[in-house]
Amino acid sequence: MTFALRNTLIGAAVGYIVPAYWLRIRVRRRKHQNPAGAPDALDMLTIGVEAGLAFESALLQVGKRWDNPLTREFAQAVREMRVEPRATWRYSGWWNGAASPS
Repeated sequence: MTFALRNTLIGAAVGYIVPAYWLRIRVRRRKHQNPAGAPDALDMLTIGVEAGLAFESALLQVGKRWDNPLTREFAQAVREMRVEPRATWRYSGWWNGAASPS
């Protein structure tokens, strides 16, 4: 076996095994993080939605009140909800003669 082929196979094996091992460690560590404020955060989320806030606004209010892994996940969810795929609004009506926003 040549030197280049051996190094390629070793690199491929390391590139396949190490990320899976790293992810497994991260998942295990995350599972053991017990968010103590989860019942309070979910209760505040429910109260906010029942009071008439939009779900996104209720998530933001919970995120402003506490700082723990669960509320950081809520903030991440809000950021993901606010992402608007540009292709859907920019090119949605070009075939009907509608002007695309610039």
